[in-house]
Amino acid sequence: MILLAIGLCTWNADDIAAEEQEQEQEQEQEGYDPDRYAPTVVPSETPATALSPDTAPAIPETDTTPTATPEEQLDNAHNRFLSYFDDELYRQALVAARQTLQLASDYYGDDSLQAALALTNVATAQTKTGDLPAALTSYEVSIKLIEKHEGIISPRLINPLMGLAATHNALGASDLGLGIYERALRINHVELGLNNNEQMQIRDGLTESYVGLGDLDKANFQQETQARIIREEHRGELDKVIPAVYKLADWYQRSNQPEKETLLLRNAARTIKKAAGDDPTEQIRVLRALAAAHQRLVMPSEAMRLLKRAWRINEESEARDPLLSADIQVEMGDFYNGFNDLRDARRYYTYAWETLVNEGGNDSTSLLENYFSKPIIIWSVQLPDVYPINSKTAVLAMEEPDLFSQGLLTVVFDIDQNGRATNIRIIESDPEGLLDKRIIYLLGRYFYRPRFEDGTPVLTRDLQLSHNYSYLAKSAKKDPGKSKGASDGRLEYPGDIN
Repeated sequence: MILLAIGLCTWNADDIAAEEQEQEQEQEQEGYDPDRYAPTVVPSETPATALSPDTAPAIPETDTTPTATPEEQLDNAHNRFLSYFDDELYRQALVAARQTLQLASDYYGDDSLQAALALTNVATAQTKTGDLPAALTSYEVSIKLIEKHEGIISPRLINPLMGLAATHNALGASDLGLGIYERALRINHVELGLNNNEQMQIRDGLTESYVGLGDLDKANFQQETQARIIREEHRGELDKVIPAVYKLADWYQRSNQPEKETLLLRNAARTIKKAAGDDPTEQIRVLRALAAAHQRLVMPSEAMRLLKRAWRINEESEARDPLLSADIQVEMGDFYNGFNDLRDARRYYTYAWETLVNEGGNDSTSLLENYFSKPIIIWSVQLPDVYPINSKTAVLAMEEPDLFSQGLLTVVFDIDQNGRATNIRIIESDPEGLLDKRIIYLLGRYFYRPRFEDGTPVLTRDLQLSHNYSYLAKSAKKDPGKSKGASDGRLEYPGDIN
């Protein structure tokens, strides 16, 4: 178990920086700038970002200067790729990446290192446009070319290896993704040592591979190792250590390990309290995170105690922040609402409203609108996405989707002053009657923060929700080998399905 403590050593990067500078000088002598053409992005679970410190703005599609050199044309195409990718215009980014590849191939050769690096960006854009099979091929060719020029432990292999592994994961081949991520990690360790910050994205990829393989212990190890590396490298640097703690806590929350999440945050709270000094910001943040963890453990008394403690710390601080007080009051109102204590929920919502009106300053109007201008879901249940509602049908829907037809249900409802759905009406149901009663029942279990006007909760009418789902056709149920394409269309009486 990783407990928060301030680290044991500080990493010195002088030797690595000197080595990188020497490599760059050698490459410049060869006429190649790695910062210009190095692969910049890889697919990941989070939005991709450029690894280069500078991202060039968008430029015209063609060079307007007739004397542009091949290197300038290549640079321009690469900058277009970066700009489009950062703007999430992935189809345009793919066009620019292919232009870069063509220029690199024309100028340096089809099997050149420059073409290999450009091909990595083509592959990355292909993953973002959903063409995963093509991305696999592009990554594999890029890897082979880099190996040809720089060997099997070249650090330039890390980006395409990560992209290839992530693509295998996305296609459900987590075993293949795992092996490729492990190779990328070995290369990283050869280049930078065992405890370096550059390996975190690789370990995140390994985590996803282990999740796909159902190995929670090894997934935990990858996340906990990252926290340990950061802790040991940044001894005493709370601003560096704490984000790593929150990242690990988020992982425990995602993977439904509330006991580990709570223990981690409790130790973090103790450390932060000792190191916070006169700034209560981090102490308040960790107390709120710990309160949320206790709420997930269904420990309402402890959760509320922690929230009230966070609120008091802010109130007693010389740098008291009224906006933070209002935010905590809204959170306390949501907490009581979620546990069906409607009186106290309304009380804290009202406190928050009054704090913003009286002390919110120029931000009060926008914050009141964000918090109270419309009903906001604070607790919900998952609506069924397959019918009949059972585990066998859910598995069948994934394995043989052609046996299923698509259903649609639209409801209109009101949210009363307590934040509860009332007057629920079905306005569209296709097929009719299949999930109507179930959806009405589940919507009645949604908890909302009610809309407020002038500090008072009010009724909100005619909210609308549309829900798509898959249902097993009657003919498919009788003959699982027959697809919906062979049927005569929708069932006349779908409610007859048992």
